[in-house]
Amino acid sequence: MRRFVQALVPIAAAALRGFRASPGLSALAVITLALGIGATTTIYSITEVILLRPVDFGAHTGRVVSVNAIPRDKPLDLEDQGLSFRELEAVRESGIFSGVEGFAFRSFNIDATEDGGGYRVRGGSVTPGLFRLIGATPALGRDFSAADGADFGFEQVAILAHELWATRFGADPGLVGRTIALNGRSLVVVGVMPPGFAFPFRQQLWVPYAPTQATDGRARFLMTLALLRESASLEAANADLPRVLERLRALDPPAVEGFELLAFDFKALLLGPSARAWAALLLLGAALVLVVACANLASALLARSLDSRRSAAVRSALGASRRRLVAESLLESALIAGLAGLAGFAISRLALPAFVNAMTEPLPYWAVLATDLRAFGVSLALGGVTALALGLLTAHRASAADLSRDLREGSRGASGARGTRRVQSILVTAQVAVSVALFALSGLLVRSGDRLLTAPSGLREEGVLSFRGYIAGDAYDAPDARAAAIARLVSRLESEPGVARAAVTSAIPTDDSGDEVHVGLRSARTEDGATAATLIRVSSGAFEVFGQPLRSGVVFKEGPAGLSEVVLSERLARRLFGTSSSVGRSVVFRADEDEDESTATVVGVAPDIQWEEFGESTPASENAIYAPWGDNVGRGVSVLARARTASLVADLGRRMPRFVKEAIPGASAYDVRSMTELREFTTWEQRLFGRILAGFGFAALMMAAMGLYGQLRYFVASRKTEIGVRLALGATPESVARLVIARAAALSLGGSAVGLLVAYALARVLSGLLFGVSAHDAVGPAAGSAALVFLIVAASALPAWRASRVDPVEALRSE
Repeated sequence: MRRFVQALVPIAAAALRGFRASPGLSALAVITLALGIGATTTIYSITEVILLRPVDFGAHTGRVVSVNAIPRDKPLDLEDQGLSFRELEAVRESGIFSGVEGFAFRSFNIDATEDGGGYRVRGGSVTPGLFRLIGATPALGRDFSAADGADFGFEQVAILAHELWATRFGADPGLVGRTIALNGRSLVVVGVMPPGFAFPFRQQLWVPYAPTQATDGRARFLMTLALLRESASLEAANADLPRVLERLRALDPPAVEGFELLAFDFKALLLGPSARAWAALLLLGAALVLVVACANLASALLARSLDSRRSAAVRSALGASRRRLVAESLLESALIAGLAGLAGFAISRLALPAFVNAMTEPLPYWAVLATDLRAFGVSLALGGVTALALGLLTAHRASAADLSRDLREGSRGASGARGTRRVQSILVTAQVAVSVALFALSGLLVRSGDRLLTAPSGLREEGVLSFRGYIAGDAYDAPDARAAAIARLVSRLESEPGVARAAVTSAIPTDDSGDEVHVGLRSARTEDGATAATLIRVSSGAFEVFGQPLRSGVVFKEGPAGLSEVVLSERLARRLFGTSSSVGRSVVFRADEDEDESTATVVGVAPDIQWEEFGESTPASENAIYAPWGDNVGRGVSVLARARTASLVADLGRRMPRFVKEAIPGASAYDVRSMTELREFTTWEQRLFGRILAGFGFAALMMAAMGLYGQLRYFVASRKTEIGVRLALGATPESVARLVIARAAALSLGGSAVGLLVAYALARVLSGLLFGVSAHDAVGPAAGSAALVFLIVAASALPAWRASRVDPVEALRSE
C-alpha cells in the first residue's frame, strides 16, 4: 500500500500540473458538467418525490388506490370524480379489495383568533377505518371506531394533526379527552396524529363520517380509497369492477347510467394529468442540459488534448512510460469529474429550497424534498464516463506518441487535428441545436404564463377583494337565519368608507365555476340540443362589483331562491338565440338528469366573465346563467367587495376576519385575496415551471457559447501555421478574424435550424400546456434563436482577435 501511495503521489502531482496548464478549459469543463449534474439532480429529485415515488403508507405503500365513477362521454378529469356512499358500500361488499374507505374535504372554524375572526383549518370527514387502511396510527389517544361515525354536522369526536395540536393548543398532552369548539359545536379530541401526517394534502383535523337515512345515495362526494389485496394488481382489480357496476345498475339504473368504475393509482388522483406533463417536460429539459454539459465537456477535453498530446510526445521521448502517461491523463479527467460532482451536488442542495420557496402553495405533506442520491449518481456517472473516455482517448494517443509526427501535427494542423476539429464541430452544433430548442420552447411557455396574467377576465379586477366565508353554529341551522346573516355581512361591508359595493356569489371569478346545468329553448335534455352552462347565484350588487354594466335588460329582483328570472351571459344568449337581444325570452334548464326542468324568463344579458381558472375552461364554464342568491343558501359563501380605490384593497384584506366576525359571530373568513393576487395564485404553476425551463435554456445557451469558445480556441491553435502563412501572403488581420467568426456563424446557424425544428415538434406535443400562444407562433422561437446565435457568435470574438494577432514570422519559425 505504501508503495502504491508513493507511486501515486508524483502521478497526481503531474495531473494537477496538467490541470493548471490549461486553467480556462479545465474550469470550462468543470462548470458545464456541474450545471448539468445540478440541474438533472434537482429536477429528478422533485419529480421522483412528487410524481414517481408512491406515497409512504408504511406497510401498505404501493397498495393504496382510488376508486372513481368516471363518465364515459366526458374527458377524464380525476379532480371531479368520486363515489357516493352507496357505491362505496357496493365496492366494499364485492370483496375485490382488502378494505375500502372514504374521505370528504371539509374546512372547520376553531374558536376565535386574536384579531377577532374565526380560525379556519383544512380538514376532512373520514369513514372510521380510513387511517387503518393507509397504515396510520395516532401518536396520542385512539383512532376512530365504527361507533364514532356521524353525518355532517353531528360529529362528537375529532382527531387533530400534530402541527395543529402543537401550534394552536401548545402541545398539551392533556387535550386528549377534552372538548374544543369546532364549527360552533363542542367535540371531544380523541387523538393526535404523528408529526408530519396531514392526509391527503395539508389537512389539520379529521372527524368520523357515517351516513344517515337522509343521505343522498346518488351524491358522489367521497374520495374513495381501497387497499389492493396481497399480490393483487391494479389491472386485476379493474377487471373485476364491472360486476360491481352491474349490481348497482340493478338497484338504481339512472344513477350509474353513462358511468364506469375505475381504480387509479392514488397519486394520479391527487396530482392530475397536468402534473405528469410538467414533470416529463422538466425531466426532458434537465436531461438535455446534461447532454449539452457532456458534449461541452467532450469539446473542452478535445481542445485540451492538443497541448496534452504535444507535451506527452516530448515526455515520452524523454523516457516517460506509457502507463504513467495513461494514469496522469485519467487522473486529470477524474479530477474534473470529481470537482464538477461536488459543485453539482451543492447546486442541487441550494436549488431545492429555492424551488419550494417559489411555490405559491405549500407542497403536500408527503412531498418532502431532498437531493436524490441515485439521480446524482447517474448524472455524475454519465459526466464521469464522458470525462474518463476522453481522458482515455487522449492517454491512448499520448502513449503511442511519435515526437516528430505530433510536433509536426501540432504546428500544421494535420489530419489528426482535422479529425478532432470535425468531432468538435459536431458536438458544438448539437449543443446549439439543443440550446435553441430549449430556449425557444421555454420562450413559448413564459409567454403563455404571461398571457395568463394579462388575459381579459370580463370584469374590472382592480380594486376588487375576494374571500370565502363559513357560517358555523346551531343558530344558523335554518336557511333564513343564514340568509339574514349574509345580508348583515354585505351591509357591514358596504358601511365601510373604503368599500363602494359588496356582493355574495356562489363562485369566485377566475377561480371556480358554479353548478353545471343544461339550458335549452324547449327542453333541457342534452339529446334535444341543450347547451351546457354554469349556474352562478349572485346578490343584486354583483354586477356593480364586477365593474361591468349589463349589455341589456335589468338585474333580477332580490327574493326567494327561485329561478323564475335569470340573466344570461352574452355568449350563452348568442348560442341559444343567435343574438344577444334575448330579454323577455324564456329558457328551460335543469341541473341533473333526474331533476325536473325549470322555465325562467331572461331579464338581462351580462358581459362574458371568466369563471373557471384560465387555461381550464370547459364548455359549461364558458356559458354563464345568473340567478338570484335567494334564501336557500348553505353555510359556505363567496364574497366580492369593490374598494373605492385600489390602494385600499390590502387594508381591507387585513381587516376582513374582524368584519366577518362582527357581522356573523362564529363565522370565519379565509382565502382572502385581491383579484390580482388570485390571478397570480391560480396561474403560478405554468409561470414557475416555464421559468425553470427558461433557466435550463439559458444555462444550455451559456454552455453552448462556452463550447464554441473552446472549439474556436482549438481551431486557432491547431491552424496557427496556416494563419501565419495567410498573413505572410498578404491577408489582413480583419480577413483572418472573419474566417474565425464565419466558422462560428456556420456552426450556430446550422444548430439553430435543427433546434427550431425540434422546438416546433415539442411545442405541438405540449400544446395542452400553452395558453394564448400556438406552437405555430414563430415570434418567440425566432427571437430566442436570434439572441442565441448572437451570443454564441459573440463568443468567437476573443479567438478571432487572437487569430488576427498571430505573428507570421513566429508561426513560420515554429514550422
